[in-house]
Amino acid sequence: MPCASVPRELRDASVAVVPAGVVDLFVKFAAVTSDDLIDWSDKQVVFTHPKIGTYGGPTESPFVVPRNGKYYLFVCTNDPYNTSAVYESASPYAWNIANEVGTFPSHAAEVIQDPADKNWYLSRAGWGQGGLYLAPLSWDHESTAKIPD
Repeated sequence: MPCASVPRELRDASVAVVPAGVVDLFVKFAAVTSDDLIDWSDKQVVFTHPKIGTYGGPTESPFVVPRNGKYYLFVCTNDPYNTSAVYESASPYAWNIANEVGTFPSHAAEVIQDPADKNWYLSRAGWGQGGLYLAPLSWDHESTAKIPD
C-alpha cells in the first residue's frame, strides 16, 4: 500500500489517511483510526477525486499537514508523473476537490519542519528520479516551492 501520514497533533488519536483505492469507479482517500496501532477501524472516505478509473490515478502518496487551524492534504496526482496538488480543509476528515490551493512539480511530496529553526521543506522522490530532493517551502499563497530538477 502506498504511504500514509499521521499529523503530529493527531497521533494520540491514531488517525491515518490512506489510499482507499477505487470505489464506485472514483479514486479516493480514507481515514482509519486505532487505539493500539494494531486493530484499525473501517475506512471513512475523506477525499474523492472526480476522475473515474480503475487504478490509483490522482490519489497517491497522501501527506497531511496541520497548520494554523487548517489541514493540508498533499497528493501526488500523477498527471503528469511529477505533479502534486494541495487541498485545504478545516477538518482532517473531509477534503474537497474545490478546495485545491495549489499544484507543484513533485512526486510523493512530504512536508518537513525543522524543529530548530522552524523552517519548512518539501521533498520530492519517485521512480527514476535519481534520489530524494528537498526545497524550502513558503506557505505564502503568492509563492511556490521550486524543487530542483
